Amino acid sequence: MKNWILWLTIAAISTIVSPAFGKKTKLTAEQEAGVVKKCSSSHGIRKNRVKLSKGFKKTRVRRGARGRSTSMKVSLSKWHKDVVVIEDDGSIIQDGDMDTCAAARAYFSKFPDDRHFLFVFGQDGKSLAKGYEAYYQSYRNEVKGIGRSTYDHSSECGSNGVLLGLANMNGTKKWAPFAVPLLDLWPTGVIAHEIGHQWVSYLDKEVKGIRLSTPNNRYRSHWQPLVDTDASIMYGNNWIKLGKKFVTTSLPSGYSNLDKYLMGLIPASQVKPFIAINATSEKIKKHYALPGQSAKGESVKITMKDIQAVYGKRVPAYGQATTSFRAAAVLIVPKGAKAKRGASRIVNYLRKAIARKIKASTGGKLEVGTSLNCDKDAHCKATEFCNKGFLGIGKNQCKKKRGRKKTCLRDNHCQSNRCVVGFCGKANQCQQNSDCKSGQYCSKGIGQKKCKQKKKKGRLCTRSVQCETGRCALGRCANAHGCKSTKDCKSGQYCSKGLGKKTCKSKKSRGKACIHKAQCKSNRCAWGRCK
Repeated sequence: MKNWILWLTIAAISTIVSPAFGKKTKLTAEQEAGVVKKCSSSHGIRKNRVKLSKGFKKTRVRRGARGRSTSMKVSLSKWHKDVVVIEDDGSIIQDGDMDTCAAARAYFSKFPDDRHFLFVFGQDGKSLAKGYEAYYQSYRNEVKGIGRSTYDHSSECGSNGVLLGLANMNGTKKWAPFAVPLLDLWPTGVIAHEIGHQWVSYLDKEVKGIRLSTPNNRYRSHWQPLVDTDASIMYGNNWIKLGKKFVTTSLPSGYSNLDKYLMGLIPASQVKPFIAINATSEKIKKHYALPGQSAKGESVKITMKDIQAVYGKRVPAYGQATTSFRAAAVLIVPKGAKAKRGASRIVNYLRKAIARKIKASTGGKLEVGTSLNCDKDAHCKATEFCNKGFLGIGKNQCKKKRGRKKTCLRDNHCQSNRCVVGFCGKANQCQQNSDCKSGQYCSKGIGQKKCKQKKKKGRLCTRSVQCETGRCALGRCANAHGCKSTKDCKSGQYCSKGLGKKTCKSKKSRGKACIHKAQCKSNRCAWGRCK
């Protein structure tokens, strides 16, 4: 109930302040038509559908603007060292919009080319996204089977085949009231939505006579509202049959299983059949999921086989797809100005919140690291670990692993990969029993893990694996079990269960006391007696 109240509150607020959630924005003819722009590129791919979310504008690419040359000053925020500040020379913010590609070229002029996404915020103003809440532009796609062609225009923005896309996240003042716990569901949901556009909602060919998404209509490269997407944040609805009509029941809740398949996070077998409504009449108020909308018509059942028959299978498939990405948060300030503490705080808060949001929305299957230095040990050298500070406070940094007897908090802080009571100890000889030779077991406890010889009958033990007999009873190694289950016994016998040694015993006749049916010849035990 609390979640419903929270979502309705956010939806009500967003209807007032956001063009993408209720407020109608006047679109240009190009935006309404969903223009597919021809990009100036030497990569051979001439069409790049980059008008993705909330009426996305065309990519503005300048000839001769390739590479990393830029005169703009790039630095780190004085207040937050994971926020990159770029002083605009007049080429980024123009006419209520931001040229995110120009911002990317400035970013890559100073920082390594290791970012898949850039989230670009403007310090001043509330409307820096051409009248929209936010939008995303894709510059590289190597995935097949998702309704998009493959292309690489990343060099236009200063990247050498690493950058996937850029998100214009508008001015920081737009997000100021929401950069706090609970209310951050809205801005983090928006960023998750924009990242999703790298892979999701490009199924605009007919599948069983239905277009699941269409760029050339008012819904602009989102799931059609008449498609049941379990109320995905990529739009669509959650439809149920009520009498002679269909009605919607939910607000946006997260990525649907179809979204996750297109993102390479789950196999096609986990996407259950869903319906799309071939409507004769409809009452659709909003283009995103909203309870209370209705439609009349026939439902069409759609399966993944239907989709793959039109688009083919996803390549790379689940299990081979990239699921760990890196992003950076960029704050654009006027030339000669410095980052304001309040604006820097908003960007830094949303930077960290989106990493949590993406992980939660995908069940931990997708990671988007947003720290400049590192987000996990894999971002550091083999001799280093990613230090995330105390309780997550402070800047993430790669630090050298510590030697024996040095202080530590986690195993990965130590060269031995073993932290014991706050100090680096000797390296473990094993992690599990399979690491040891035959006739040995891996000891567990506070001390160093070592391979030890299994114990003879009568010796002290805490686990059966410590005993040569494979059985530890009442703290000592005991005789081996005669059986592990009834399958190990002859016909007409069962394997006894209890605290003592397991042995094969003859099954019981009718009327004899029993605990489970395997003890009875009739294979029936009721009220404690064989039947």
